[in-house]
Amino acid sequence: KKYEKYCSNCHILNSNIKKDLSFKNFIEKKKLFLENKRKFEVVVISQNMKKRVEKSFLFKNKKINVIGNTFTPLNSKRIIKYNESDKINLLYVGQITPAYKNFMILKKILSFLSPKKFKILIAGDKKETILAKTKDFNIEVINLGYISDKVDLNNLYFNSDMLLVTSKEEAFGLVGLESLYNSTPVVAFKNTGLEDLIDHKINGFLAKENSPKNYADGIQWISNNKHKLNKKDCIEKSNLFENSKIVKKYKKIYKELI
Repeated sequence: KKYEKYCSNCHILNSNIKKDLSFKNFIEKKKLFLENKRKFEVVVISQNMKKRVEKSFLFKNKKINVIGNTFTPLNSKRIIKYNESDKINLLYVGQITPAYKNFMILKKILSFLSPKKFKILIAGDKKETILAKTKDFNIEVINLGYISDKVDLNNLYFNSDMLLVTSKEEAFGLVGLESLYNSTPVVAFKNTGLEDLIDHKINGFLAKENSPKNYADGIQWISNNKHKLNKKDCIEKSNLFENSKIVKKYKKIYKELI
């Protein structure tokens, strides 16, 4: 939380130097945003980010707007069987090595689930990396590696029963939006950008922070209550982030500033 006062010794940069790159950038931003009298407003992509920016030294006295990310929807929705079992398809999409993705908590989460009932499909990183990180998982793992084709990724969302987002820090969570567009509910932790996308027990489940057991309970709840989750609710939430709607919000801000 150093950003609430200044920046230095940046942990993202693995720096132990006080006047590192983050410190130099902070000084430049201070000149640009605080000492310059030019009128401007701040745009962030989630309510969670807004809460943090409101505490920052640089922007705490500025008007902060929340405008979510957008995406380009694909209408390709094709039934694909990733193997012949009738197990529930859990899905993880994204890199697995960054610490903030919190991927390894999945091992603990999945330990609460029955390997006879669930399997997990994992995409978004190198196959060898996924294999090394999941060899001790207690349920079946379908290693799909990195998927570059957007149509294939869209079909992956469509053919899954739920998306798992394990991040402990996530500014927005575009994978969640893409999943909802394909009427696939999302499980994530509270206090991340996914809170803007997930309506608890309506189009997904928001688990207690850093609680593998509660997260697993969320997976079980969705698998046991599919009749309560309306696909329409998932799609309607994703429609709030259509390109035209997001552009309209930005245009409004620009017009007010001119």
